[in-house]
Parts: sequence; structure tokens; C-alpha cells
Amino acid sequence: MRKAAINDNNKLLSYTLSFDVIVVDEIQSVNGYNRQIVLDIINNSKNAIMVGDFNQEWKKNYRNKTPFSMADIYSITDKVYKLDVNYRNSQAIFEYGKKILNDNTTSGSKDKGVTMLFRIQSEAELGERLEEYNKDKSAIIVSRHSKIRTRMWKSFGIRTYSVSDTKSTSPETVILVNSTKLGLHEKTNDDKEYEAVKEIWSAVLRPRKKLIILEYEGWR
Repeated sequence: MRKAAINDNNKLLSYTLSFDVIVVDEIQSVNGYNRQIVLDIINNSKNAIMVGDFNQEWKKNYRNKTPFSMADIYSITDKVYKLDVNYRNSQAIFEYGKKILNDNTTSGSKDKGVTMLFRIQSEAELGERLEEYNKDKSAIIVSRHSKIRTRMWKSFGIRTYSVSDTKSTSPETVILVNSTKLGLHEKTNDDKEYEAVKEIWSAVLRPRKKLIILEYEGWR
């Protein structure tokens, strides 16, 4: 679609307007030229729905591209609905997430769930735990740091996902490796630190039922 817009924007608009409703998901991740494409489509569409969570927008100016914003939303929509009840995460995961970033939501889940934090003492212990967790088909292993993901593959042959890789997924269990060192923060005036907080928050709230956090100082 992006290529079509670059070559002939009018043709793209003609095509998209043939649909009764246009839906754009993950709107907080739209930036740069893609942002302009979406704005053009929405402005010319009779019925458009945009869905997003700006607390998950942690690469705000990725490669100096203008990101979508709430100002964009309010400028092109007739109605804005805020969903403030979390049904996705178990209560334990939800409460842990609130310690990282309090977004004024409440929990609607009846599942108590599990959140566990392990301080790993050796690389051998880390490998044993990861091999055990890797057998669980309902679980994915995640790390915010590319060096950690590369090392996990070289040391244990285990694929580890970035937080971005897990978007639009809803795993039952997430094993989060060396990704919460920043600590638990409220909003700060430091944009980079706040974006890191939002990335951690997004990773923590990815699983539905169980969150397992592994912290190993030997790999810092």
C-alpha cells in the first residue's frame, strides 16, 4: 500500500474508499510517510476506526520520522472512546504493570495469574531455566536488549524475541530476561527514560496469565 501511495496517491485513495469501513490498528506505531498515508485515507473516508495504545509508543521519533499523536486523533475523528478496563492480563500481571506505569486503568480479569522474579546466580542456572521454559509451547522468551538476544542464541540456541516482535500477540506466558533493570518509575521529564519505561511496561503486560522475570547480573 505504501508503494502504491508513493507512485499514485489518488489511485490508493480510490481503492481504499471502495470499502465501507477502514480500520487502522496499532495507530501509535504509525509514523513518517505511513502517517501521512493514513491521514489522507481517514480524511477522505466516511467511516474509519483507529485503535491504539499510546503507552506502547516507545520509539516516538524513530529515525526522525514524525509519529502519529493524540493531536492527530482528535483532529480527524468525531468520537474518541477510552477503554479503561483491562481484561487481557491476569490480576497479578496487571498489578505489577501498575507499579511501572500507572495509566489509571482497572482490572476486569477474574484470573489471579502469577508473577515471579528470579535472581539468577550463574549462566548454567540461566540456561537450565530457559531450556525448561522453552519446552512450554504457550510461552515466549523476550528481552529488550539485542545483545542479550544474540547471546541467548549463541549460548543456548534459544530464540528470544524483542518487545516489538511480540506486538499483536497474546501469549499465555512470557519469560522476560534482563529487561527490568531500569527500575519502577512514574513519568519523568526525561523522554528517553520515559520511553524505556513504556517499553518495559509493554513487555510486562504482554502475557495473559503468567509473567516470569529472570535477572542475571553476569550478563549486564
